[in-house]
Amino acid sequence: DGALSLLIELYRSSAWNRLAVPDIDGARREAWAACIHSQTIGDGSGKMEFRRIKAGAQAVMAAVSRAGDNPIGEMEAMKNLLELASGEGVEWESVIGDGSILGENGDGTAKSTEAMKNRIDELEKELQKRFGS
Repeated sequence: DGALSLLIELYRSSAWNRLAVPDIDGARREAWAACIHSQTIGDGSGKMEFRRIKAGAQAVMAAVSRAGDNPIGEMEAMKNLLELASGEGVEWESVIGDGSILGENGDGTAKSTEAMKNRIDELEKELQKRFGS
């Protein structure tokens, strides 16, 4: 899993870099690749390292979706991130660590479970307004 972890990290880093340019389409491709490859690493309920890798991929996907005005993508990525960083026997800090996997999202959206739940609620309201019931 070492080579796969490195590949996922490369895609994730590339997505953050493309987002900074900004190259939203390129960032989306890289974030997508990170998420797809992260699905094949570990079983999600196992080692904390695998959860961190998967959470990093979801965090960049949420940021790219937000930058690309894709509230559905952002909401799904945030729900996945929240699921990875919580649950029985899992602590937020053990998955998120020092926050570096969250990238440069200075708005603090993914800094705590409460902040993420609030953002998910905002997104659900936004989608309700856009698309109705």
